Amino acid sequence: MNNFFYELVIIDSGINEIINEDGISFSFNNSGVIRCSDFFADNVGHGTAIYSIIKSHNPNIKCFHIKIFDKETDSINEDVLLYALNYIYENIECKFINMSLGIFIPMKRDDLYDVCNRLKEKGVILVSAFDNMEVISYPAAFDNVIGVASDSDCTKITDVVFINNPIVNVCGKGGLQRVKWIDPKYIFTQGNSYACAHITGILSKSSCSNMEDALLYLQNIAIKKYTRKDNVKPIPLPHISKGSKAVLFPFNKEMHSLVRFSHLLCVDIIDVYDVRQSARVNASTNKLLNITKPKDYFIKNIENINWDSFDIFVLGHSDELVKVLGSTELIEQIILQAYYNGKYIYCFDDISDIVKKHSLSLEQIYYPQIMVENIDHIPLGMLYRPWVPMLGVFGTTSKQGKFTLQLILREKFLQDGYCVGQIGTEPSAYLFDMDLCFHFGYHSTTNINRQNMVSYLNCEINNISQKGVDIIISGCQSGSVTYDFGNAKYYTFSQSEFLLGTLPDAVILCVNSYDETDYVRRTIQYIESCADSKVIALVVYPMGYNNQLGRSRLVHLPDTELNMISCELSGQFGVPVYILGKESDMEKLYATVIAFFTSDTEVKS
Repeated sequence: MNNFFYELVIIDSGINEIINEDGISFSFNNSGVIRCSDFFADNVGHGTAIYSIIKSHNPNIKCFHIKIFDKETDSINEDVLLYALNYIYENIECKFINMSLGIFIPMKRDDLYDVCNRLKEKGVILVSAFDNMEVISYPAAFDNVIGVASDSDCTKITDVVFINNPIVNVCGKGGLQRVKWIDPKYIFTQGNSYACAHITGILSKSSCSNMEDALLYLQNIAIKKYTRKDNVKPIPLPHISKGSKAVLFPFNKEMHSLVRFSHLLCVDIIDVYDVRQSARVNASTNKLLNITKPKDYFIKNIENINWDSFDIFVLGHSDELVKVLGSTELIEQIILQAYYNGKYIYCFDDISDIVKKHSLSLEQIYYPQIMVENIDHIPLGMLYRPWVPMLGVFGTTSKQGKFTLQLILREKFLQDGYCVGQIGTEPSAYLFDMDLCFHFGYHSTTNINRQNMVSYLNCEINNISQKGVDIIISGCQSGSVTYDFGNAKYYTFSQSEFLLGTLPDAVILCVNSYDETDYVRRTIQYIESCADSKVIALVVYPMGYNNQLGRSRLVHLPDTELNMISCELSGQFGVPVYILGKESDMEKLYATVIAFFTSDTEVKS
């Protein structure tokens, strides 16, 4: 065949009525090579139904049929679909391509997008259906394809609902309807496949010459229109040059990880500052943290700061400092000093009040914030199917070293040459060159919840996945399951939304030495049932409470006690148990993670 013209090419299961119809079939033979055949009879019924719907709109349309599946249970093979589209590009001149099918996870996404784009540039209008579960699928989600879903308002075959969105473009009649089939000859069925066919049929009677014309035509005839938010504001990102010199202030809990893992930062810490009232000035950071590497800092007095020695001023949480000083005056003063000395200010807290009060430019200031106005919703609640391995770190309470554990794992993956994607829920995330700072929990500046949170995280994971990462690490804040139901402020709404938004394949659960067995079990059961995940290991936080003289103090538990706790937990829950920070255990934990994700490397779409 050499450049024959057909108004429409249907890629589907073939057609039952092959008289006076042209077509071809593509499939894999036993050797895994794509086989071409002139036999394109429909053994399923789906292709026949699609053809009959389009013909009901345009009885005289000239079609070419490409059969790419032969059983109702067949999933669409990406290589065969790619072959079919390239075949059309090289051999057939057409106006429309109807694909009432799709792929959740295209492993050759770029190739699929490229051939769709080449066809679009030729003036071909590609129309594709989304999956019936209303999951984002391809090629429907591409911006060079008209993606079609269903809407209950579309009761007539000519009804169109227009959606001003680059992913989902239009809806058609996908509700229960009578269509041609094979055996029986007619059935009642429903789904996005048939909505897609109706949209193609409607367009085939128009004078549209390209995709832009087609979308405008559909918008003009629509019975209802969904308007896209025009005021979506981009999420602020820090302006950090790798290797920039940075100082830290004050030296509190949130700064510990920056010193402990300074070799993982994208900036170079040259000094650590605090106020003299803290009793930490002149102290060694390594001694305070009980570490010997990577680098020791002697904490300096903020009153003696050298503004000419660095580029970035990292300002941590200041609430405890304010309590010590009795006022916010010093914090405001330091921010202004840093600003007017030309320093970039990276804040953990929301300092918008100070920014507004002094009309400071956000080009020179960063603090984590995600608001509702930053979220661009995907219509119909559609989500992406994740395809990159997801590792989650969750816990039973706050202050268990969850972020420390994530950094330990990040380091080990990077040392082994893996490309790591990571969502950090601490405000310091971007200083570690993570892909996303999603700060929630303590002093959170993230003001989204429920569906917004799930949808946003799902989109961000999809974006990170497209960077070619080997694994994505995420870590939750605080506890995962509500311990006591007597006060709503202790309910774990955000944690549940984070779990549903990230859907980790494997979870490492951080626990305390004093956690009740039933509570740990309830947490494991919840995580595994809610997210269809697997808790692959427990990590024990090595600190516990020691009661002396009527006072409760947090102390590092002896190895003998920790080993006993580990054995008990392992026996109770049937998973390996490790001690946080114990080097040999961290190596074993890393090996456990690797073993889990390499036990079955086949990705199914």
